Amino acid sequence: MQELSCLLESRGIHFHPVEQRIPCFPHIINICVRHVLNDYWKADFSGVVDRWVVEGKTIDKDTYVEAIQGKALDWARLLIHTIRTSDKQHNSFSVIITTGNDEKWFQDNSGAIIQLPVVQLLHDEPTNWDSTYVMLNCL
Repeated sequence: MQELSCLLESRGIHFHPVEQRIPCFPHIINICVRHVLNDYWKADFSGVVDRWVVEGKTIDKDTYVEAIQGKALDWARLLIHTIRTSDKQHNSFSVIITTGNDEKWFQDNSGAIIQLPVVQLLHDEPTNWDSTYVMLNCL
């Protein structure tokens, strides 16, 4: 910090190595992401068009807003918590995926058979800014 202070002082910027601090950028990003994730469902959708198309599918504003305001992220967290609560539930979840893959239970929107990856469901961690993304990807 003393070296940083000298470098900054040589450029006319006052920086005291003990009295001033430099915020950790990843920590600041984590705080911002947490605020967005905690309040995403309160967003103002008044300026959003009634319908839009994503990858050839029409999205209806009312359906989208209803899903967002239903706090889907909270439901995902609850589902993962419930499955991970006991070894029996956790093992049953893995058996369902394995059996479903073997029996061809799973289909995409067009009806094509898909194989689900056998994964461990992960909780998101408040101290890890991208853990919610990882949690949702596994789910």
